[in-house]
Amino acid sequence: MQPSRTGSATLDNASRNRGLVRAFLADRFNLVVHEERREIPVYSLVMARPDRRLGQRLRPFEGECGEPSKLGPPPNATFGMPTSDRSKGPQWCMAFTGAGRLSAQGTMVSDLVMILARFPSVRRRVIDRTGLTGRFDFDLEWTPLATPPGPAAPAVPSDAGPNIFTALQEQLGLKLESTRETISVLVIDSVNQPSPN
Repeated sequence: MQPSRTGSATLDNASRNRGLVRAFLADRFNLVVHEERREIPVYSLVMARPDRRLGQRLRPFEGECGEPSKLGPPPNATFGMPTSDRSKGPQWCMAFTGAGRLSAQGTMVSDLVMILARFPSVRRRVIDRTGLTGRFDFDLEWTPLATPPGPAAPAVPSDAGPNIFTALQEQLGLKLESTRETISVLVIDSVNQPSPN
């Protein structure tokens, strides 16, 4: 499983890194881009139940996120993160992803939507419309739809677990609704061979 740190610091770093990459590409490849608004298919992440009750595997985070540089090495990647506990002091706030598994501690819904958008069975931008604030612990398990290419690719057994859409509803009390949204996209106007070093 792949661990990833979550939180606003990660989002700030991601924005800064995107700016650095754009500047590098503009310098080396004479990349010229512009932003424009387009209507594209997206998923809205919403509460699955009219009473807004959380699913059994989605729990409010009861701990305190620590500074990674002061916490030592992260825990081993496991499925089924322990329920957060304030008495333990500052803890790692992170998510682990694997084939058909997502487990997190101290994660915001804004982090969850970014992770979901990367999965092959979703492959769309996901917009948080849950209205949930704060941090959460959660465990999600589903049967991936993607199989390895080739004639020997195994078929998904008939008794396989739920797909990611069903698992979100049954386990976390959340739902992905297909919709269209007008959002800013980056359009490449021109690009050249890289400049010499």
